This record gives sequence, C-alpha cells and structure tokens, in this order.
Amino acid sequence: MAKHSATRAMARTARRRRAGAGLAGALAALALAGCTPSGFPPACPQLSLIQGASDQIKVAGKGNQHDIRDLVLAARIEAVPASCRFTGRRSVGAQLRAEFAVQRGPAATSRTVALHYFVAAAKGQRILDEQDYVVTGTFAPNVDHMTLVGQQIFLNFPVGADQSAAGYHIYVGFRLSKAELDANRASGL
Repeated sequence: MAKHSATRAMARTARRRRAGAGLAGALAALALAGCTPSGFPPACPQLSLIQGASDQIKVAGKGNQHDIRDLVLAARIEAVPASCRFTGRRSVGAQLRAEFAVQRGPAATSRTVALHYFVAAAKGQRILDEQDYVVTGTFAPNVDHMTLVGQQIFLNFPVGADQSAAGYHIYVGFRLSKAELDANRASGL
C-alpha cells in the first residue's frame, strides 16, 4: 500500500513538472511573440484631440447665425482608439482610427458629407509629421445622424534606451477654416 501511494506521489510530481514546463514554454512563446523582449507592451505616445478643433459646425449664410434652421452639418471626433507594438528593435508603431458622430442639419443640400481631419506627430513643441485625411459618408433617407470611421493610420516612432514612445505626442483634429476655429473657441467647443 505504501508502495502504491509513493507511485501516485511520483506521478503527481511528474504531472506538475510537465504542466510547469508547458506553462514556461507558453510564457516563452508569448514573450517572443509579444511586444517587447520582456513580454510587456510598449509605452504609447500621448494622444490628444486639439481643443477647438474636435468639433466642426457648418452653417448656411453668414456663419454667425444661431438659428437651428441654418445648420448644415455638425460633426464631432468621438474617439480615437489606438494601440502600440514594437515594429523593430528600435521603433514602436502606433495604429489608430478616428471615429466621428455626424448630424445633418435642416440647411443641408446634400446627403453626402466629407470630413477633413489631420493627424500630427510631435516631440515636445516640434511637429515631426502631419498628414491630412478625409472620411466620407452618405446619410440614409430620413436619417439625420450617423457614425463614420476613418481609415486605419500607422505611425512609427524611434525609441531607444534614452527615448520611450511616451515622449512623443499624437494630435488629432478637424482641418478647420480660421472662421470655424474662432467660432468654436467663442462657443467653448
């Protein structure tokens, strides 16, 4: 009987070792396939919507009217989901896609909209890159609200022992005219 319990104990120990080896192998595979040599994802650049440029209001007529009947379009950048991963030994790639809420106003003459926006990468006060994008959509009949999703955008940032991706900044905003930007700031948008 004692021999039988010793055999069971040795079998349990062998199973635990195999399970531990399997777990260690799985962790090693994750580390190799993961974002960093340690298996942890890299720091991402900070991401901000430009104050005053995350809303776009278009009105018919003079632009300083406040009557709802003059509204052509109201759009807002709702979200910019982003993720980061190492794209090389010394670079981090950021992948993002802007999401927009759009309202068609009574003064709109078309069911199709085109929203012009930009994405800029900066380090401190220096703009490293800035690109313009357009997202388009068509309102369905009898619908005056829709959500649009922009294209997938990829940005690469050099990193090293003295530079983390968190030292960079990504800015997103609508490409507005001076009058639109001034109107947004005046109304607190």
